[in-house]
Amino acid sequence: MSLPSWCSQTVAIRRAPLVSERGSRIPDWTHATSHPVSGCSVQPASATMTEDAQRVDGRSIRYVLYLPPTADIEDTDHVILPDGEYVIVDGMLRWEDILSGGLDHLQCRLARWEG
Repeated sequence: MSLPSWCSQTVAIRRAPLVSERGSRIPDWTHATSHPVSGCSVQPASATMTEDAQRVDGRSIRYVLYLPPTADIEDTDHVILPDGEYVIVDGMLRWEDILSGGLDHLQCRLARWEG
């Protein structure tokens, strides 16, 4: 089993190198690089707004991303979609092929905040 043929979208994966700062390893997004991953499917998950009587404070946009098992993606990467850059929420999920026992595909939740 693998992702169906309609999983034909290409996304850009943005990865930052890790640098040492005050004894910690942190991502350096000013020197990040990007690479494409094809054979994906991006599906809407949710959008929410926070507002009070006078104004909208912000909004959260979420997607679910399905990727082929060979995708070069890490939990700390960002994903570039046509409407903006998203962070991976709660890490990658690895789906097992129930017939072969091997890796079938990857899945992650994406989020972006505005406002």
